[in-house]
Amino acid sequence: METDKADVAGKQATNDAAQADSDGAAAKTKAFTDDLKVLADLKVKAAAINDRAQLRVTFYKQFTDEATKARGLTETLIEET
Repeated sequence: METDKADVAGKQATNDAAQADSDGAAAKTKAFTDDLKVLADLKVKAAAINDRAQLRVTFYKQFTDEATKARGLTETLIEET
């Protein structure tokens, strides 16, 4: 009878350890999943910021190109005058 109680206690301890391992693995998996979601959100935000920056670069390039062209025309008019 004592052997049976010890056997049951041993099996219970083994089951408890397995459950603790499983719970730990589940917690790690959730943490990794949460981290991946945060990274995905950051990637989306970074892409939006990059898109806005590229639009500004395009705008200012057009602006400076037009200013350079206007400067050239002005210099030509000054020389002709």
